[in-house]
Amino acid sequence: MLNKKLFLIVHLFLLPLFTHAKIIKHKQLKKIHNYIKKSEPSDTLVIFDIDNTLAETVLLPGSDQWFYFLITDQKQYGLTEQQAIDNILPLYHAIRNKAELKLTENTIPSIFKRLHNNNVQTIGLTAQGAQLEHQTTKELKRLGVNFHNTITTKNFIDLELGTATHYNCGILFSEGRPKGRVLQRFFDLTHYKPQKIIFIDDKLHNLENVQKYAKHHGIEFIGIHYTRLSKKVEQFDTDKAKDQLKKNYPDLYKKYGLPKPGSIDALPMLHSGV
Repeated sequence: MLNKKLFLIVHLFLLPLFTHAKIIKHKQLKKIHNYIKKSEPSDTLVIFDIDNTLAETVLLPGSDQWFYFLITDQKQYGLTEQQAIDNILPLYHAIRNKAELKLTENTIPSIFKRLHNNNVQTIGLTAQGAQLEHQTTKELKRLGVNFHNTITTKNFIDLELGTATHYNCGILFSEGRPKGRVLQRFFDLTHYKPQKIIFIDDKLHNLENVQKYAKHHGIEFIGIHYTRLSKKVEQFDTDKAKDQLKKNYPDLYKKYGLPKPGSIDALPMLHSGV
């Protein structure tokens, strides 16, 4: 009896150490099919990031690269990262709630159709918060992206991690919180644990965060570091972004004014030539 208990304790302790986990770079989302065995579809959960993974903004203002450029630029004026984010979010939310999205790959609807036909569970996991929920879900639906899973019959679940952190219509809105923590909370509330997670994200730190969670809980993990837009992100054109903002969102450009350079509430895009 003692030996049996000892075996169980050792097994539970060592299981995370031997759980299969890896992160691979890919530029094509269809590659995920290579990591799903025919015998395991219902036990596999495929998780998709949204921005710069499934979709991107048609214009530069509101894009991921635009947002993070503004944060970096504002920090040069002595702001903390959180202060920079707080300054940028009002304009970012205003633009994103008007912005049109386009798919990163035209084959994405067919990829989802194949996954769903094979009974593979799918959910979205985004850094966005509730402020962008309506526009994001509307745009994804227009583009033919529909998540499908039997994890829960509820359309909405409050994750109780913050006012804008919840699950709605197949998407987890993390509001910038660590994605592994958000996923863990969702699984705890739905009493669900997949045997295998395939997570696709354009940011390596998000993949590593979810990988750490999966390894700790003995879940097989395949991370797809999606690099299709990497070159576009690296070649971000600040002058073009400013021109597009003035031309396509003149009301927002006017509303957020022309603050003095370096002021604590200045929008860097307006004082640094973006």
